[in-house]
Amino acid sequence: MKRFLGLSTRGRIIVGVVAVVIIVGLYWVFAGNSDTPAYQTAIAEKKDVVEEVSVTGQVVPVTRIDLGFERAGRISSVPVGVGARVTRSQILAALDAGGITSDLRQAEANLRVEQSKLTEILRGTRPEEIEISKVKLASASSTLSETQRSALNIINDSYAKAEDAIHNLTDQLYSNPRSGNPSLNIVVPQQLDNDLEAMRATFEPILVQWRKEIDEISPTADQRANSTKAQGYLVQVRTYLTSLALGVNALEPSASLSKTIIDGYKSDTNTARTNVNTAITNLTTADEKIRSAESAVLLADEELRLLQAGSTPEKISAQRALVDAMQARVDSLRDELSKTILRAPVGGIVVMQEARVGEFATAGKTIIAVVGDAGYEVEAYVPEVDIGGVDVGDTATLTLDAFGEDMKFTATVSTIDPAETIREGVPTYKVTLIFEDTENRVKSGMTANVDILSNMVSGVIAIPQRAVIRREGRKFVRIPSGDTYTEVEVVTGLRGSDGTIEIVSGITEGQVVITFLEE
Repeated sequence: MKRFLGLSTRGRIIVGVVAVVIIVGLYWVFAGNSDTPAYQTAIAEKKDVVEEVSVTGQVVPVTRIDLGFERAGRISSVPVGVGARVTRSQILAALDAGGITSDLRQAEANLRVEQSKLTEILRGTRPEEIEISKVKLASASSTLSETQRSALNIINDSYAKAEDAIHNLTDQLYSNPRSGNPSLNIVVPQQLDNDLEAMRATFEPILVQWRKEIDEISPTADQRANSTKAQGYLVQVRTYLTSLALGVNALEPSASLSKTIIDGYKSDTNTARTNVNTAITNLTTADEKIRSAESAVLLADEELRLLQAGSTPEKISAQRALVDAMQARVDSLRDELSKTILRAPVGGIVVMQEARVGEFATAGKTIIAVVGDAGYEVEAYVPEVDIGGVDVGDTATLTLDAFGEDMKFTATVSTIDPAETIREGVPTYKVTLIFEDTENRVKSGMTANVDILSNMVSGVIAIPQRAVIRREGRKFVRIPSGDTYTEVEVVTGLRGSDGTIEIVSGITEGQVVITFLEE
């Protein structure tokens, strides 16, 4: 220090300059060359997103409020008359809303059902549900096995009926029926005689082969193929018996052939045909039961596999969409129901009451007038681009220039003019708001800054609107990662009047998004 003070003025200047150069150099090294990316960020957080329509209005004296239904309909009740004092939201008149009420109850029930399904899907499959599904599969498999065993018994029975039809009931018409050269003992046309003897000669080896095949069938085998083969054998026997019946039914009594014998032949032949037809029917029924049992097993197995696999994202998304659709239906019906009830927008006195029970009310026609207790109301003109978000009954927050921004008042939209008013070349609509509470200091003619709450969602994830990028009809946000970033597609909801926007899906609470990026 002493050395520094001992330097001449010129020397001290040189030393100072050198020191400044060194300091600047160090700053450039440690700060100027920082790789910190040039962007601004915000954090996705849960909050209420509020959509407001902001306009400027003017305080005017309250004279009277003319009221009419928003929709046409038959008046069902008029609980108040002229001179009655009413409170805010008190019912003044109502339309018949039986159909809407019924539809609303059904829609609410449907919504509860779909919400329950969504809850069940999100919860996932319970172990006991899987066990129940396993029991169903085991039961279906057991039924299939029993059906297969029953089918084998029916196949055996069909063989027995075919064998009885040939050996016991119709072989009495032949000499040497079981040989390779049977001879028919009754007189029939020569061609039929030849055909019958040829067919009978083929059946003995067929019956032997069929019996062998049945004996080799496994009780656990698929009996559908065996049933089909048995039906094929029975069809051959039925064809043979049909031809034999032609010859027997044509027999006439003679010296060597009595009527009693002929009747016996006919009876036995008919019995043989009936038994064979019954066997064919039994086989067909058994085949249908096997098909049904197999289908039940496949269905139970598929249900079990679906339960074990759990819900897919596509299924969850589809169910959520269904819940949203049901909710929209409920909201729409509730809105329609609200239009069937005429309520007092403010407390006051009824000065006109033209509603009559049973009469048909026309939409928009004034039938009731109320003079409010409040001394003043606010008239504001809303541009056409914003009027769609404003409804009668909406709440609003307003300030008066006379009292500054710290004093806030609450008001309710009481009426909206159906016809436009051109102001400075722009179509606007006159909106009247009723103070919920005023102070004696409020005067007519004061300028009011009105924020009408048109929509709000609570506790949703929100980010600044400037963080959302729109490209080719899709929306993205940029997530920073070191000195770079990644783009993530998002689905947005309500746009807040404060510059925020609701994020329905794509990012989660606490994630950082880029709001400004230096290009």
